[in-house]
Amino acid sequence: WFTVGDGSFVVRRYAYEDTTPVVTLTDGPTGTLTSASVNLTADGAYNSVAVTAERLDGGDPILVIERNINALSPYRYGGLFGRRVKKVRMQSASGIADAQRVALSQLAASTALTRQWSMSCVPDYRLEPADVAAVSWRGVSDVQIIDSITYPLSPTGAMTISARSSISS
Repeated sequence: WFTVGDGSFVVRRYAYEDTTPVVTLTDGPTGTLTSASVNLTADGAYNSVAVTAERLDGGDPILVIERNINALSPYRYGGLFGRRVKKVRMQSASGIADAQRVALSQLAASTALTRQWSMSCVPDYRLEPADVAAVSWRGVSDVQIIDSITYPLSPTGAMTISARSSISS
């Protein structure tokens, strides 16, 4: 994650390897969650990634296409999920290997449905975007990557969190 000039934070969507929670957010008598909602979406799910890049040496542009062709995957390119192509434009690449590395990492990060949580809780100023949280609300539990946090400006306000996790199948 990083900050933008206007003060907002941006979280890039990559496949997270370490999903060890740094915090547990729960409801109930000892929990800090005051509300939560869960949404399942295919937004951001692709089964093909096309990367184009200009070469550093001024040669012909590079085009690399990577597809999910696993016959057992519910998101297989051309299968029931259809053909969803994500186009990525790199500013420059030293070669095809650079563009292929980007295409593979983008495909790994986007070949799944997303479970999104929106939560309100008691403020915890230790949290920041890209932290991993174990969440539990009314019997539904999940491990989520925090995308955005809104901190309250008053001592009685609630902190709101938007988070997501990928559903591999």
